[in-house]
Amino acid sequence: LSKVKGIAVHAAVSDGAGGWYLGGRFEFVDDVATAPLVHILPNGRLDPDFSFSFGIGQVGTTIVRGLELSPSGVLYVVGEFGAIDGQPRSNAAAIDTTTGSLTPWAPAVASFQVNAVLLSGTTVFLGAGGLVAADAMTGAVQTLDGGFTVEAIAANDAGTTVYYGGSVLKAYDLTTQQVVFAWNPAPDGMVRALQISGSTVYVGGDFTTIGGQSRPYLAAVNANTGTASGWNPLPNGRIGALLLRGNTLYTGGAFTLMGAAVRRGYAEVDIVDASVGANDPRLNAPIQFAGIIPVVDTIAFADGRLMLGGGFNGYGAVNRRNIAALDAHTGAATDWAPDADNTVEGLLLDGNTLYARGTFGTIGGQARSRLAALDVTLNTNNATAFVADLNASARDMARAGTTLYAVGFFTSANGEPRSYIAAFDALTGSLSTWNPGADRSVYAIDIDGDFIYLGGDFTQINNQFRNKL
Repeated sequence: LSKVKGIAVHAAVSDGAGGWYLGGRFEFVDDVATAPLVHILPNGRLDPDFSFSFGIGQVGTTIVRGLELSPSGVLYVVGEFGAIDGQPRSNAAAIDTTTGSLTPWAPAVASFQVNAVLLSGTTVFLGAGGLVAADAMTGAVQTLDGGFTVEAIAANDAGTTVYYGGSVLKAYDLTTQQVVFAWNPAPDGMVRALQISGSTVYVGGDFTTIGGQSRPYLAAVNANTGTASGWNPLPNGRIGALLLRGNTLYTGGAFTLMGAAVRRGYAEVDIVDASVGANDPRLNAPIQFAGIIPVVDTIAFADGRLMLGGGFNGYGAVNRRNIAALDAHTGAATDWAPDADNTVEGLLLDGNTLYARGTFGTIGGQARSRLAALDVTLNTNNATAFVADLNASARDMARAGTTLYAVGFFTSANGEPRSYIAAFDALTGSLSTWNPGADRSVYAIDIDGDFIYLGGDFTQINNQFRNKL
């Protein structure tokens, strides 16, 4: 598995063929300079044909923070960047992974960064100063709710309600096109991750109370009333990543305990009784940050494996920098090792492709700037032909069709101006001409049908007033 050098892998998503797309804050993969977006092939090697250059965003960084891959192969990329391959992309972009080219999709996201992306139907929801909906085809944007930071977006099984969290935790009824003001769990700190199962919304973040109860960092709230249930796992630090499969909630963050169990940055929690699973990868802190605890920012699942991205140097005696794969049943290390040179902050799985966002510059054996695609069937040198380049971090990603949308802090994508939101060909990473643009960062994205929802700090999308959503 490839070696990723940098701060973290923030996002990862399967390419559907055994590989992965990775995004984050890294500069090297297998000692090859990369953009913060790479594709790792099924054999674990960096995909040399998937390569993009990212332009710096308004905050002066190039980070991929979110990835979402559509069923048709479009990789949505979000974070902090201003252009991809010289084409303007304001923290969000879409890449056609079939052709490896950036798509025209370039919503005008008025936010310094995009933290989250969710594809639902033909709508890409973005977390960019609120909840924003962007059309997955045209990039036309609509602010649904604004005035706050959005870090996470999730939709219920029926696709009728979108839940979004950050500096607030709220719900939006897609049928009435109205915020559900009666639903107000009122967390006292940031919300960073959401998962939904039936009538329960699982929430992770920095809060200590939510839904009228003391629930440090991790809670289950009723999707209809907003009240917290009795479920209370009690981690001792921030939760930044959640993945629900069956009765197990896979959790990542900056903690050392889950209840009474010692767990460093990663734990498996039963959603029925809050018991902690036996699997413990014993993550190590990044070597450049001695004394700092390891952090898991993103979790994805593919072919019986759990993909972890964040800031760590390995687990136990196994060397894995910032991204790793575990056997989902035993917790043992697999041979899959893309090795990001910096942080992986988000993962988006689509089939055998894992899209990753972060601050890395290399991953999967290839240079990938903050956004990448990795082949989950390959152990090393597994970056795919998807090559995107953001000049600052992506905060979220979503895929619709053959397009990958990214949102975040960037102001260029693949060398072209893209204000905080961009669309890429999900196979090649080529930049789409779709370019709505925002005036500030976009943090979250979700797609539903023809609409892309965005949340962030923006006040304008595509030169139209849209206050953070």
